[in-house]
Amino acid sequence: MSCRLCKKCLLQVSKLPIVKSEKTFSTKFVPNAPQWNGTPKGSQKNQEITQEELSMLENLSLIRFKHLPIEVKALEDAIYHKLDNNDPRSQTNGKLPVSESGSVQAMSVQNPSQLPKKVDADGTLVTNTLEWTVTELYNVIVAESWLAQPEIHNPMYLLLVDCRTAEEYAKSHIVTAKHHSSLNTEFGCLLSVPSQLQEYDMIVLYDDIDGSICSALDAKNISYFKLHGSFGLFQTKYPFLCTNKVVSTKEQRAYETRTWPSEILEDCLYQAAADHATDEKIIKILGITHIVNVTLDQPNSFPDTVKYMTIRLDDKSMVDLGSWIPKTSQFIYEAIDNPLVSDKKNKNKVLVHCNMGRSRSSTIVLGYLMQKLNWSLKDASEWLKDCRSTAKPNNGFLDQLLIHERTVFGRKLTDFKDLPF
Repeated sequence: MSCRLCKKCLLQVSKLPIVKSEKTFSTKFVPNAPQWNGTPKGSQKNQEITQEELSMLENLSLIRFKHLPIEVKALEDAIYHKLDNNDPRSQTNGKLPVSESGSVQAMSVQNPSQLPKKVDADGTLVTNTLEWTVTELYNVIVAESWLAQPEIHNPMYLLLVDCRTAEEYAKSHIVTAKHHSSLNTEFGCLLSVPSQLQEYDMIVLYDDIDGSICSALDAKNISYFKLHGSFGLFQTKYPFLCTNKVVSTKEQRAYETRTWPSEILEDCLYQAAADHATDEKIIKILGITHIVNVTLDQPNSFPDTVKYMTIRLDDKSMVDLGSWIPKTSQFIYEAIDNPLVSDKKNKNKVLVHCNMGRSRSSTIVLGYLMQKLNWSLKDASEWLKDCRSTAKPNNGFLDQLLIHERTVFGRKLTDFKDLPF
């Protein structure tokens, strides 16, 4: 999904001059996160940033990017020189041995698999580039910002338009959605004043059966997306994100909404921060059965009902998390079998978390997508970033993932500079 504060945006913010007053200033952001099909989601937005937020963003950008290589090619050469000198295949005719502990698995040279086609929760194929699956919409609604705040708390982040009848809307609708009549009556989203609608990061319509609302927006050159599935499909899968209340203001949003784990593979693999992994309500509602805990000291809160794999490592570039990937990938694989089989009998669900749900957990998830689904690091990274915009392995972990990719496929497939982090 669209990342309103992606790497490029943060770098832009870090270069802005310090503002001495407490007044806000405006700077343009253009969402630039990778998408399913390369289509940018979200409209250009004029975002207000306070002095305090600017300072926080500057500190975050320094933390995130101070170790970026000045010369990417030199880094890659160093990585692969190290691999060539230490790769066990150089002494084993191209085959990796399996250690007694099982921490390294034999992998043959192979071609990467293509990413699966976009299919909605009801099994229907989505071919329109302007349509979202219900899972894509879920990930947008529950997303957090780089400041670890729910994106949905910002009224200008997402405009959901319910195109059903007023009676159906009053009975139940997706949280924060407005009835389509608001486009003609409510200041701030008036169709007669297109500039108001252009202020939203994203506009998503659902259940516009006759296409009348789409046509009205098209006539005003307003960019929007459509939910491929119906409200009924969304409600069936995510009833906890549906309500009969009108949730519009910041205060209402702060009370009625929160972040949830990102759904990486439908109905089976989730990624989250530590506070999600220790929330009994979230674990029960999502039906989590297995958890990979990659933190220094976060407890395993539900040992009687959830199976855990615990890795006590810090989020530092020099930490060797890569050697754990075969073990964690096998743990996830044994829990959910083949996640791309729609009629699989296994109903287990795995949650991978670290402290913030950004670096260590992303590394474990990316390793699994490469090792068990046979995706290149570039494809896996774009998929993950599309599901969780704040995913950001530290650069040491990215080095280890690049090495792991070459271990899995027997050759280099991804350039460091092509990764969306």
